[in-house]
Amino acid sequence: MTAQPKALLWEKKDKGAVQCNVCHNRCIIPEGMISRCYARKNVCGEMQLNTYGMASSIAIDPIEKKPLYHFFPGTKVFSVGGWGCNFKCKHCQNWNISQSFKEDAVYFLTPEQFVETALYHNCEGVCWTYNEP
Repeated sequence: MTAQPKALLWEKKDKGAVQCNVCHNRCIIPEGMISRCYARKNVCGEMQLNTYGMASSIAIDPIEKKPLYHFFPGTKVFSVGGWGCNFKCKHCQNWNISQSFKEDAVYFLTPEQFVETALYHNCEGVCWTYNEP
């Protein structure tokens, strides 16, 4: 596993805390803790990505499985989902990945490897799916 990069959309707060400004939760994250969505963490007063390059699930799907109407019908897409989510939907079909973080049970791919894998499987595109952000 490589070091996680510094995140965007955050600000410093008192006592070493940071505030995430990505979603409506506006998490204030104390030193050494993670955000509500599990995707960001406070490391020495700096917000870092907690899940960069980590995928909880990878699949080759027909485009028709996605909420797109008549968008390249009959093609395949490389579907990738991460860990954590900023929503807490009562009937989430992806709760096992969206409401948890399992660092030892992930796929790790660089952005280039995601693209290479999609091309290898003749996919027309990549869909980030299953969770937010």
